[in-house]
Amino acid sequence: MLDPGDYPELTAAVRANAFGAAEEWIDDSDVAFGIDLLLDGIEALIARSARDEPARD
Repeated sequence: MLDPGDYPELTAAVRANAFGAAEEWIDDSDVAFGIDLLLDGIEALIARSARDEPARD
């Protein structure tokens, strides 16, 4: 999923097991929380962009 050319540091961290083994990912609520947080940030960015965009006539 990671392109080592675009994300060399992150790729190295994943390969070094910096985020834990897959067996440790047993609680889907952690994933759901992360996705919700990401989507909230995207929503805020869109709202800010719409607010800051000059009105078109």
